[in-house]
Amino acid sequence: MKRFLLFSSLILLLFSCNEKEEVSHIDQALVPGVTQFEGRRDHTGIHLTWSYAYASSLNYFILYYSPGGEDTDTISAFESNYTVHQVQSDTNYIFHLKAIDKMGNSSERAVLRMSTY
Repeated sequence: MKRFLLFSSLILLLFSCNEKEEVSHIDQALVPGVTQFEGRRDHTGIHLTWSYAYASSLNYFILYYSPGGEDTDTISAFESNYTVHQVQSDTNYIFHLKAIDKMGNSSERAVLRMSTY
């Protein structure tokens, strides 16, 4: 019986030494926002442009715009422009653009207001 208890204790000790501590890491890095977010309107739509200095860590951009609800488009990380073709006349538009990094963190929204009056 003593041998069994000694053997059992030894087994438990070995297994407890081999346990790996599982630690999960949550990446909550602050992602820099876009700069020079600008728009221009012509007869084909509203043309948006912006700059982003941290392209190596970027995954994509998300553009939100309204009126008529909040439309959303995902824009490739390689793009720094976008055109909204179906523009309503006599309307105020609000555009929000944010960057998403490769870990899924997002930047603050850059905001641009434009009018088609």
